[in-house]
Amino acid sequence: MVASQKMAIKGILFDYFGVIHIGSKDEELIELINNLSNKYSICILSNSASKHLDLDGLSFEPEIVTPQDVGSIKPQSKIYEYTLERMKLKPEEAIFIDDSEINVLAANQLGINGLLYDNIYKLSKDLADLGVKL
Repeated sequence: MVASQKMAIKGILFDYFGVIHIGSKDEELIELINNLSNKYSICILSNSASKHLDLDGLSFEPEIVTPQDVGSIKPQSKIYEYTLERMKLKPEEAIFIDDSEINVLAANQLGINGLLYDNIYKLSKDLADLGVKL
Protein backbone atom coordinates (compact mmCIF):
# COMPACT_ATOMS: atom_id res chain seq x y z
CA MET A 1 0.00 0.00 0.00
CA VAL A 2 1.23 3.47 -0.83
CA ALA A 3 1.35 5.83 2.12
CA SER A 4 0.45 9.16 0.60
CA GLN A 5 -1.80 12.08 1.26
CA LYS A 6 -5.44 11.09 1.42
CA MET A 7 -7.09 11.46 -1.95
CA ALA A 8 -10.45 10.04 -2.86
CA ILE A 9 -10.29 6.69 -4.60
CA LYS A 10 -12.06 6.82 -7.96
CA GLY A 11 -11.03 3.60 -9.67
CA ILE A 12 -10.15 0.00 -8.83
CA LEU A 13 -8.05 -2.17 -11.13
CA PHE A 14 -8.34 -5.96 -10.76
CA ASP A 15 -6.05 -8.65 -12.08
CA TYR A 16 -8.02 -11.54 -13.59
CA PHE A 17 -6.15 -14.84 -13.18
CA GLY A 18 -5.25 -15.28 -9.52
CA VAL A 19 -7.78 -12.74 -8.26
CA ILE A 20 -11.15 -12.94 -10.04
CA HIS A 21 -10.45 -16.41 -11.41
CA ILE A 22 -8.58 -18.87 -9.19
CA GLY A 23 -9.25 -22.19 -10.89
CA SER A 24 -12.85 -21.04 -11.06
CA LYS A 25 -14.49 -17.66 -10.59
CA ASP A 26 -14.81 -16.44 -7.02
CA GLU A 27 -18.52 -15.65 -6.74
CA GLU A 28 -18.09 -13.64 -3.52
CA LEU A 29 -15.51 -11.47 -5.24
CA ILE A 30 -17.77 -11.05 -8.29
CA GLU A 31 -20.51 -9.81 -5.94
CA LEU A 32 -18.08 -7.38 -4.29
CA ILE A 33 -16.93 -6.06 -7.68
CA ASN A 34 -20.55 -5.58 -8.79
CA ASN A 35 -21.20 -3.56 -5.62
CA LEU A 36 -18.03 -1.50 -6.08
CA SER A 37 -19.00 -0.70 -9.68
CA ASN A 38 -21.88 1.42 -8.36
CA LYS A 39 -19.37 3.83 -6.75
CA TYR A 40 -16.04 3.37 -8.57
CA SER A 41 -14.69 2.91 -12.08
CA ILE A 42 -13.62 -0.71 -12.48
CA CYS A 43 -10.98 -2.09 -14.82
CA ILE A 44 -9.72 -5.61 -15.45
CA LEU A 45 -5.96 -5.29 -15.99
CA SER A 46 -4.67 -8.64 -17.19
CA ASN A 47 -1.60 -10.07 -18.88
CA SER A 48 -3.95 -12.46 -20.72
CA ALA A 49 -5.77 -11.78 -23.97
CA SER A 50 -9.33 -10.53 -23.46
CA LYS A 51 -10.73 -13.62 -25.22
CA HIS A 52 -9.55 -15.66 -22.19
CA LEU A 53 -11.48 -13.55 -19.68
CA ASP A 54 -14.83 -14.95 -18.55
CA LEU A 55 -16.73 -11.99 -17.12
CA ASP A 56 -20.10 -13.72 -16.73
CA GLY A 57 -21.65 -12.67 -13.44
CA LEU A 58 -20.59 -9.05 -13.67
CA SER A 59 -23.62 -6.78 -13.81
CA PHE A 60 -21.74 -4.12 -15.79
CA GLU A 61 -19.14 -3.93 -18.53
CA PRO A 62 -15.75 -3.07 -17.04
CA GLU A 63 -12.85 -1.44 -18.82
CA ILE A 64 -10.43 -4.15 -19.93
CA VAL A 65 -6.73 -3.57 -20.54
CA THR A 66 -4.52 -6.34 -21.90
CA PRO A 67 -1.01 -6.44 -23.42
CA GLN A 68 -2.59 -6.33 -26.88
CA ASP A 69 -3.84 -2.80 -26.09
CA VAL A 70 -0.46 -1.50 -24.95
CA GLY A 71 2.37 -3.71 -26.17
CA SER A 72 3.46 -4.10 -22.55
CA ILE A 73 2.80 -6.50 -19.68
CA LYS A 74 2.72 -6.19 -15.91
CA PRO A 75 5.02 -5.32 -14.16
CA GLN A 76 6.21 -2.88 -16.86
CA SER A 77 5.15 0.68 -16.05
CA LYS A 78 3.72 1.34 -19.52
CA ILE A 79 0.66 -0.88 -18.95
CA TYR A 80 -0.21 0.85 -15.66
CA GLU A 81 0.31 4.32 -17.14
CA TYR A 82 -1.86 3.43 -20.14
CA THR A 83 -4.61 2.11 -17.85
CA LEU A 84 -4.60 5.26 -15.70
CA GLU A 85 -4.76 7.47 -18.79
CA ARG A 86 -7.59 5.42 -20.31
CA MET A 87 -9.56 5.60 -17.05
CA LYS A 88 -8.70 9.29 -16.52
CA LEU A 89 -7.22 8.59 -13.07
CA LYS A 90 -4.28 9.99 -11.18
CA PRO A 91 -2.15 7.23 -9.60
CA GLU A 92 -3.26 8.12 -6.07
CA GLU A 93 -6.92 7.84 -7.12
CA ALA A 94 -6.49 4.20 -8.12
CA ILE A 95 -6.20 0.87 -6.35
CA PHE A 96 -4.59 -2.07 -8.11
CA ILE A 97 -5.28 -5.60 -6.84
CA ASP A 98 -3.09 -8.51 -7.94
CA ASP A 99 -1.89 -11.84 -6.56
CA SER A 100 1.68 -11.18 -7.74
CA GLU A 101 3.85 -9.17 -5.36
CA ILE A 102 6.09 -7.92 -8.18
CA ASN A 103 3.06 -6.48 -10.01
CA VAL A 104 1.80 -4.79 -6.83
CA LEU A 105 5.25 -3.32 -6.12
CA ALA A 106 5.45 -1.96 -9.68
CA ALA A 107 2.07 -0.23 -9.22
CA ASN A 108 3.20 1.18 -5.86
CA GLN A 109 6.32 2.65 -7.49
CA LEU A 110 4.04 4.67 -9.78
CA GLY A 111 2.00 5.98 -6.84
CA ILE A 112 -0.91 3.57 -7.30
CA ASN A 113 -2.32 1.99 -4.13
CA GLY A 114 -1.34 -1.64 -4.69
CA LEU A 115 -2.93 -4.47 -2.74
CA LEU A 116 -1.64 -8.02 -2.72
CA TYR A 117 -4.62 -10.36 -3.05
CA ASP A 118 -4.83 -13.30 -0.68
CA ASN A 119 -8.55 -13.75 -0.03
CA ILE A 120 -11.75 -11.73 -0.12
CA TYR A 121 -11.81 -11.14 3.64
CA LYS A 122 -8.35 -9.56 3.69
CA LEU A 123 -9.18 -7.63 0.52
CA SER A 124 -12.34 -6.20 2.08
CA LYS A 125 -10.34 -5.04 5.10
CA ASP A 126 -7.57 -3.55 2.94
CA LEU A 127 -10.10 -1.70 0.78
CA ALA A 128 -11.88 -0.32 3.84
CA ASP A 129 -8.51 0.81 5.24
CA LEU A 130 -8.03 2.86 2.05
CA GLY A 131 -11.43 4.50 2.53
CA VAL A 132 -13.33 2.44 -0.04
CA LYS A 133 -17.02 2.25 0.75
CA LEU A 134 -17.99 -1.42 0.51
